[in-house]
Amino acid sequence: MKPVLKLRSGAVAAAVWNNKGKDGTFQSFTFERLYKKDDGKWSQTKSFNAADLLNLAALATRLHNDYRVSEKVPQEVELKADAAPAADDQS
Repeated sequence: MKPVLKLRSGAVAAAVWNNKGKDGTFQSFTFERLYKKDDGKWSQTKSFNAADLLNLAALATRLHNDYRVSEKVPQEVELKADAAPAADDQS
């Protein structure tokens, strides 16, 4: 299976995949960081460092904006997800 779209920002790459479910086709998204190994060959990892975070965020934001409108997500679920407390929130 091949991705329907590939995007890249710096060393970070994103791919969009079409999947078939009982309710029709839906998309899933993968992210990876590309790097050159000591032997000069290119490789990829699912781990990101601090320098990659803005590129990761840029790709995630673009995909969110492009695909959110096509998702059939109830408004109530969206509000709960948006209202989730931050990880460092003690409440």
